[in-house]
Amino acid sequence: MKHATKSRPRDRKADFSRQRIVEAARAHFFSHGFRSVTMDDLAEELGISKKTLYAH
Repeated sequence: MKHATKSRPRDRKADFSRQRIVEAARAHFFSHGFRSVTMDDLAEELGISKKTLYAH
C-alpha cells in the first residue's frame, strides 16, 4: 500500500528560498551580465549571508 507523503514546512521553506535565490540571480544576470554578478551581490540583494546562499 502506498502512503501519500506531505512535504514538511522546512522543505517548503527551503524550496521558497531556492526560488527567491534563482529569481534574484536571474534578474542580476540579465541586468549586469553573468560574469559581473558575484555571490556578494546576490547575498546583499537577498539580505542573507554568503554562507546561507552557498548552503542553498
